[in-house]
Amino acid sequence: MVVECVVGATGPAGPVPVAGLVAVLRALAVPELVVEPREDGLVGLAAPRVDILTGLAEPIGAWWQGQTPAGSELVIEGPYGGSAISFARPDIVVELVGHSIGEVAGQVTTPAGTPKPANAGRSGRRRRLGGFTAGLVGVDDDGEVLCVGVAEQPDGRGRSLIFQAGSEPLSDPDVDNEYCLVTETQATVYGGIKDLRLHRGVLRVELTRQAAATLGLTTVIDVDLTKVADESVQALRAGLRRIFTSTPGRSRPTLDLGDPPDTATPSTRRRRLRGQRIAFQVSAIRGELADITTINGTHQEIHPAAHLAHLLAIPVDQLLGCRFTAYAVRDRFGITYTDYRPTTATPPNGPPEGAAPRQ
Repeated sequence: MVVECVVGATGPAGPVPVAGLVAVLRALAVPELVVEPREDGLVGLAAPRVDILTGLAEPIGAWWQGQTPAGSELVIEGPYGGSAISFARPDIVVELVGHSIGEVAGQVTTPAGTPKPANAGRSGRRRRLGGFTAGLVGVDDDGEVLCVGVAEQPDGRGRSLIFQAGSEPLSDPDVDNEYCLVTETQATVYGGIKDLRLHRGVLRVELTRQAAATLGLTTVIDVDLTKVADESVQALRAGLRRIFTSTPGRSRPTLDLGDPPDTATPSTRRRRLRGQRIAFQVSAIRGELADITTINGTHQEIHPAAHLAHLLAIPVDQLLGCRFTAYAVRDRFGITYTDYRPTTATPPNGPPEGAAPRQ
């Protein structure tokens, strides 16, 4: 049995030369490790145990952060998936790279029983891990729902994290005003943040293991805010404080937003997000993608099939023809879908008017 993966980097001009990485890894002279450059610009790695590959996290991270052009993504792929890391603080890069290798590397058998790293990395879709550099900060308050978000692209596309909670503190002690966190894939958790810090142009979000698994992320995400205006960072700080001062103590994360918190009274009411539940049906499966259409046929979207199956808690082979509902909330980022549920009922159809769905 052989464990294998491939690593490399892509920069603004395309694949980054990997000769330096190959030299560094071969110079380690790790017993039973095979290092093989590939024609596609990546480096194949193979070994009899996964801990040998994860043990390469430090030199791989150092090569990426020290020898590749600014803005380069570190690519890690294997039989069980792929990831592209666009930003990571130096103090967590080793943990992040090691975690990524451990997730995507898998055991494969070769005819002669020898490593063949050239066969790795066929997983297709890459998962974005770790942090990212924000091009947009948005705060939207419609009087009922407060949305505070950061997105990778200035138009709201790419990776994103959106924090949501009720706009106003409410006094009913029997109702919980727990926040939710939504990603660009519409994965959602209520609560789940252990620690939230905003310092020196970086927003650090530390998740519980369960929340990280639900969102498909690592437990620590760093968002680089140096490319957005100072006014936007201040708006982000104020918005996050509003969300988490209205959160009950049992689910409130440790907060350090860079200046003294205000004295607003914590709320204990959970408020239902304004929006509507929409009925969909999976109309087609095309490889790794699923076409989903509203029951009345007026709206169509495309979802990664495996992720949709995860949201619905059903096997991928049962997706075709499946009917489900999702809760849609309109905000400045477009439409955020949460709370996916398989169903046979047919609630009101179609997305909320006045906003294009998020891509």
